[in-house]
Formats: sequence, C-alpha cells, structure tokens
Amino acid sequence: RRVHGVTVLSHSMGCLYSLWFLNQKTQKWKNQYIRQWIPTSGVFAGAGAGLLQLLSGDPEGIPGVSGLTVCEEQRSYESNLILIQTPQVWGATPLIFTPARNYSAGQLEPLFAAAGFTTGYERWLPLANLTANLVDPGVTVTHFYGTDVDTPTYFSYASEDFDKTPKTINGNGDGTVPQRSLDAVQKWAAGGRFTSRGFPKQTHTGILKDKAYMAAVLALLDA
Repeated sequence: RRVHGVTVLSHSMGCLYSLWFLNQKTQKWKNQYIRQWIPTSGVFAGAGAGLLQLLSGDPEGIPGVSGLTVCEEQRSYESNLILIQTPQVWGATPLIFTPARNYSAGQLEPLFAAAGFTTGYERWLPLANLTANLVDPGVTVTHFYGTDVDTPTYFSYASEDFDKTPKTINGNGDGTVPQRSLDAVQKWAAGGRFTSRGFPKQTHTGILKDKAYMAAVLALLDA
C-alpha cells in the first residue's frame, strides 16, 4: 500500500536536531511530507552529564582517564553546551551544590566563572534557545524512552574546586536523561497529536535493542 509522508526516527541528541528541523518548516510542508516523528530517549531538557563535562570533565568510564584529562576537550564541543539542563524546564532547581552556594540552570554565568570556564556562558548564549522552548513540532509524535534507571542529575562538590570529581546524586530516568527532561514534551499532548510510552528498566541506549521497543516502532510503521 502507498503511505503518504515519511517517518522520522531519532534518538537522544538527534531528537533535538529533529525538533529544530521541524520547527523551521511551514505547517503546509510538514503536512505534505511528514507522516510522523518517533523520538527515542529525547534529551529534550538536558542531561546532568552534559553539565558535568563542562565543569569537571567526564571520563565516561574509560579506564585510566580522569575528568580533568578530558575536560578541556569536552568543553570544546558545542554539542555539550546544548545538553545542559535548560532553565525553561529546570527553573530554579539547584543542580550543582558547593559549600559556598548552589547553582541552578538559570545561573550558568556565575557557575561557569567559578569553574574557570571563562568563555562558557558567551558560547552557550547563541545555542540556548535553539530548541529549549520546546515549540510543538506540528506533526504526529510518539516519544519512547526508558525509565526507572538511576540517572546522574545533580552534583555535589566538597569544595569550590571544580577540578575535583563531585559526588553524583541520581534521580529517575534512563541512566543518561533525567525523567524531568524526558517528560518535558508532555505539554505537546495539548495539541492532540502526541503520545508517549516509557519502558521500565531500559537504559538510554539499551532501549534500542529491546524487543518490545522494536515491536512498538514497527507497529507505528505498519499502522
């Protein structure tokens, strides 16, 4: 049978790229060419790991590598700036704790200064609102994601020295993206073209190999 329009399937940060792309197109264009969008594990309002990489570096489990070794490299990636938890969703919630003060997503300028990331705030500003306002994409959306996995969300430093590895405070999520970020696009349900489904105990990338997830995607393609 002939199916009108294409299905866009994206994962993780690719969901931000897809959202930006769809927001650039007219509704007429989307009605003509897009059948549906299936974002998976969308980092829609940022992830704790993105902020950690910019402050102290994250070796991501690589043996013999410290955060400090890779910090400057990770600071050079614009993609990590896009992965910071967004003020639009996280508001005044403290994300970083030090003995002297706490920092929220809305206090990146003093936070970057304290961490010695002197160009961080200036570099973040042009990227800050590319997708962070989570404008409805104007297409049928089904968001799939893992849940009930310990997820780095907040970080506590023993001193004001951001070269030291902080204590990680976990929350719910998919192991990479906090639940609050995964749920941020629930507001699109008001448009009547959004549904979502969580897959318990599936991780950020593990979900891609999950048979139930693959069956759900195929069901949408066959519908």
